[in-house]
Amino acid sequence: MLERELQAGIVQTAKILGYRVTAFRPAWTGKGYRTPLQGDKGWPDLALCGRGRFLVRELKVGRGTLSAEQAEWIRELEGAGVDVGVWTDSDWHAGLVEAELRRAS
Repeated sequence: MLERELQAGIVQTAKILGYRVTAFRPAWTGKGYRTPLQGDKGWPDLALCGRGRFLVRELKVGRGTLSAEQAEWIRELEGAGVDVGVWTDSDWHAGLVEAELRRAS
């Protein structure tokens, strides 16, 4: 499974369950793929709001690991009281992502 496939599945499930979703996708530039953002690198892949909750999640597939910038964002968001974490393709296949999305606050 590719990360974009994991993201597409999560976004589709979240929308069915009534979440509003924001995802930043890379765009092709003259310098290769870049995510057009202003600010610090490493912001998590998804922000989801619904069912009385606000979730921010980084997505990883296979043996993917967090970059230093991603880990720093997660620490800062946790410190601010945000429901933040990492979802993996294993979590998706085990049904853990959908179960978490179905929970209400």
